[in-house]
Formats: sequence, C-alpha cells, structure tokens
Amino acid sequence: MPSAANRATSSTGLGFGFEYFPAFSAIQVQRIGTDENAGSTGWQYRVNRVAPQVGNQELAQGDRVLWYFGASDGARELEVTPSSDRVGAGGTFSVAVTSYAADGSAAPAAGAQVRYGSAAATADATGTVTFVAQGAGLQPVQATRAGDIRSATRQVCSFAGDPTVCNLPPAPAGA
Repeated sequence: MPSAANRATSSTGLGFGFEYFPAFSAIQVQRIGTDENAGSTGWQYRVNRVAPQVGNQELAQGDRVLWYFGASDGARELEVTPSSDRVGAGGTFSVAVTSYAADGSAAPAAGAQVRYGSAAATADATGTVTFVAQGAGLQPVQATRAGDIRSATRQVCSFAGDPTVCNLPPAPAGA
C-alpha cells in the first residue's frame, strides 16, 4: 500500500484503489474517494514539492505530501505567500506567488491569477500582486494558472482596530 496514499486517505476517511505492477515493483493509485483515473489523467503526488521517482515513496516525519489530479506532464505547483496574515482595513499587502517544477526548483509565477476574497489580480513578472484589505475577518487567498496545480488557500484577516480578533491558525510548515 503506498505510504503517501495510505496516510492521506486514512486521515481523511477517503477510500482508494490501486494496482500493483510486479515487473516494476510499482503501485499506481487508480482512485481516491470517487475520483478515478481516466486515460493519461490520474492521481499524482509530490513529496516536499518534488515528484517522486518511485511509485511508493516512504515518508519521514514532517514530510509535506500534495496529491493532485492531472497528467504527469510537468505541471508546476503554485504557492501563495501573503506579506502579512493580518492587515488593517484599507491597508495594502502583497502576495508572492511561487511556481515549483517537479524537481522542486522555484521560479516566480508570472501571469498567475490571484484571488483575495472577491478581488482578483494577475501576478507581475516577479510573481507579485498587491491588494487592499477588504471587509472584516478572514478572506481566502489562492492562485491558479492554466496547466499548473493551484495553490493551497491561505487566509488573510482584515481588521478595524484590534488584530487579535483574527485568531488565525499557524501558517503551514514550509510556508
């Protein structure tokens, strides 16, 4: 049973199906939950932003595993990093978008579409956008770019006077 798949599905309660290929000593995940492979599109994963060279990579404590559904065609993983997770209402903050290749190498994600709440902007050549804090409370920040793996959602809190009202959880490891 694939270590990464076993940990991911057992922690969420999702079932999964796989096929073992003895000639290659490899396992291919065929289904996670109700989502099944179709043609050349299927379940892929990365460990610490790197596409594994084997189908059953052992994990170490603290490893970051990303499962995504798509083709193994060199898609890049996007990550958003807001300059602050707490911003006074009407204040500005920037979001850096980084694009990771399958070997883990990083580059600015120029042209990525970044959403902050109901606002949207396109990342410049340095992979950066600037937003004005809107509303009060938590607003999601996420990036997408055609052909790439969308970023995880980060939260930015806009507040009127007291930033402790944000009560945000710690940032994910490696962020």
